[in-house]
Amino acid sequence: MVAPKPVLTPHGYFRRWIEGSDFSLEANTPAVPSDDLFYVLVAGKVRLGTNSFVAASAEYEELCLGYWEERLTDLDLPTRLLAARGLFHRNHEHRGAGELLARHGNERDRSTVAKARHRASFLQRRGQ
Repeated sequence: MVAPKPVLTPHGYFRRWIEGSDFSLEANTPAVPSDDLFYVLVAGKVRLGTNSFVAASAEYEELCLGYWEERLTDLDLPTRLLAARGLFHRNHEHRGAGELLARHGNERDRSTVAKARHRASFLQRRGQ
């Protein structure tokens, strides 16, 4: 028998955001209209209010991906590296992010990419 997934409800202050972005995932903060839902805010306005943490997280993750994709081609290398880290963290198969981290990232970035590529190669050999 499979145990049902727990229903997450907003208890206490919760806020997830990317420094410098204009969007966030929040519950029970002064910025949200009520304490009984999870909210995705964009530029201070409610984009989504739901009792489903899964739905709110999915909406937030979509905004994160767009945010990082836009910055992956920035002229500033540190900005591109931050974007690549954000994208690669969410998708180890993101070609542009992986290549940028392997070429211009620090030792930790290169190690993370190498491990992810090694694992992908291993899984591919196993037929998964």
